[in-house]
Amino acid sequence: CRFTCTKAIYFGCETRVLINNEIFMRSYIFIVLLFSTLFIGCESFLSEVPDDRTELKDVESIKALLVSAYPEGHYMLQGEWMSDNADDKGTWQVSVYPQMQEEAYKWEENTTNDYDSPTKYWDACYRAIAAANHALEAIDNLGNTPELQPYRGEALVARAYAHFMLVNFWGKHYNPATMASDLGVAYVEKTEKEALVIYTRNTVKEVYEFIERDLTEGLPLLRDNAYDVAKYHFTKAAGAAFAARYYLYRGDSWDKVQAYCTEVLGEGTGYKDLLRNYTQNYLPVSSNVIEYMKLYTNYGEPAILLLTNGVSIWWRAESFSRYGLSLSKKNEIFPDNDPVCGGKLIYPIFGAAPTYVLYKSYEYFKNTYPGSTTGRPYVFCVAFSMEEVALNRAEAYTMTKDYDKALADINLFLSTRITSYNPTSHTVTLEKIKRFYGEQKNGVELEPWYKDQIDADQMLVLKYITDLKRREFCSEGMRWFDVKRFNIEVTHKEYGTQNKYILTKDDPRRLLQVPVTAVSYGMEPNPR
Repeated sequence: CRFTCTKAIYFGCETRVLINNEIFMRSYIFIVLLFSTLFIGCESFLSEVPDDRTELKDVESIKALLVSAYPEGHYMLQGEWMSDNADDKGTWQVSVYPQMQEEAYKWEENTTNDYDSPTKYWDACYRAIAAANHALEAIDNLGNTPELQPYRGEALVARAYAHFMLVNFWGKHYNPATMASDLGVAYVEKTEKEALVIYTRNTVKEVYEFIERDLTEGLPLLRDNAYDVAKYHFTKAAGAAFAARYYLYRGDSWDKVQAYCTEVLGEGTGYKDLLRNYTQNYLPVSSNVIEYMKLYTNYGEPAILLLTNGVSIWWRAESFSRYGLSLSKKNEIFPDNDPVCGGKLIYPIFGAAPTYVLYKSYEYFKNTYPGSTTGRPYVFCVAFSMEEVALNRAEAYTMTKDYDKALADINLFLSTRITSYNPTSHTVTLEKIKRFYGEQKNGVELEPWYKDQIDADQMLVLKYITDLKRREFCSEGMRWFDVKRFNIEVTHKEYGTQNKYILTKDDPRRLLQVPVTAVSYGMEPNPR
């Protein structure tokens, strides 16, 4: 009796695909049917269901599956180490996964399969996409009834999100002049009926079009009351925040960015209570690192729109890393006073020279079995926040020269980040921005694809907003996306030497290399 069996085993919130009892999804983008069995002979094998939890037969089973439609892996460390937020703090610094760190810092091809590596995140995104596709297939099989619509919406938006993250790491940034030929990633829309399916890469243009299609269909279907803990899912607000980021990265639909951000924030600046309140909530616990870390990703924080959970050593690697926030980088990103408004900043930064940590993650350890001393570390990541939405709207207003509204969002944001904020002396104006970024020539050069369509004042305000984002989301990996979309040149230094590593705006290493096993099965690699 010869057969090959393929099945998925569903453990609560965890889905893994096995082939011949071995993990199949490693660094490969072909995706196996979640609960099918392929065989030669032994037809009676199909007459028994090995585990009824693998059947998607009702709303509750689909709802449970969609927990796995979000990447169970993280990008924060890679994003930080590759960006201009990172510095070399010296060989004496104890490091976790030193090879992975060095490869990221020097923009070398990833050769590890460690937690938080590009390969792990690639796998996590495609596993999430597989879960979303199985949910969509099951919803269709169940008649696509009204009670299933919120979960259809969630599956579509989650599928779009995973592809969006993939294309922004492994593809070139959106550019209308080149996107029709630029390599993106494979946009996977169906469950697989075969054990081995090899995909070709869609263009960046195609990937963005597919994402927009899924967003357009999925967003109206989302219902906040469909979830037990809404912040672990795409609610209407989280979905709108994602749509705003999507159109912001495109750079050609500022009205849509404004509309989606306003859907989250409301008109005007009445959303102050929805931003993180550092003075009242964070500074009082800043002497207790554990409590501070838990607070930052606590689902009760109003500023959080979407939390994702995944296997990660983010906390360990940030605490024990050769590359990261050095004294010089701390002073560069976190000056004592905001250079435009002059107010004293209140971001809690831990550590001492030469290494500093922001501590935005708390590690939860899941034992392999009760009483075991082995297991896997998990951390939560803030995928979308009110702060990002506010700054994205300010950026979109700037691009349409609506400076009054842009400055209103900027000043409201700063009022929650400045000690003893004084609206008279600390208010940011266009003149103050022009003086610091224009007359004094501060800030890195930004070269978005639409740079010829904006004037000098817009560019100066854009520089300030980009610096505010760099400060706000430091250690969260978000800076890397701005490095790519604004074509920022990055220089990394080697500690104790004159050696420098430079990533120019046209450097092909801005695109992560496709995992080696995907390439070995025919996936086209990125040029080097």
